[in-house]
Amino acid sequence: SYFQTGDDAVAIKSGWDCFGREVGVASQNITVRRIVVRQTRGCLAAGVTVGSEMSGGVKDVFISDSVFLNAGVAVEIKVGTCRGGYVKDIIIRNLTVLDTTRGALVVMATYPEQNPFCKERDPPRPSVSNIVFRDVRILGPTRG
Repeated sequence: SYFQTGDDAVAIKSGWDCFGREVGVASQNITVRRIVVRQTRGCLAAGVTVGSEMSGGVKDVFISDSVFLNAGVAVEIKVGTCRGGYVKDIIIRNLTVLDTTRGALVVMATYPEQNPFCKERDPPRPSVSNIVFRDVRILGPTRG
């Protein structure tokens, strides 16, 4: 499949802060395979992103055999410190990355966005575990 966007091409999410925790349904058993993502030159978005709305949990995601051109980031995992939830068992392999503006691969554990409707004084912290990057070829210039 071919995506040409000015924002995240594939976004895997599972709920926004207190609402995602209340529903409590994880996004799981997801495969993203054989895609080509070409983003608008200068775009800061990701080819594939997990989060930042992941309060219901995200697990068992497989991203493989894909090409990313002119992306902000090829693959980005974003979790906020006040989101709760988890991201685990993510396997990313056999990617080709050309020309990124922020970096080839990013795991951002302090995504700054907060939900203004959630009034918890001490929201739960998220958990991130078992993220595997394997056979990633970076052929173009990257920044970040």
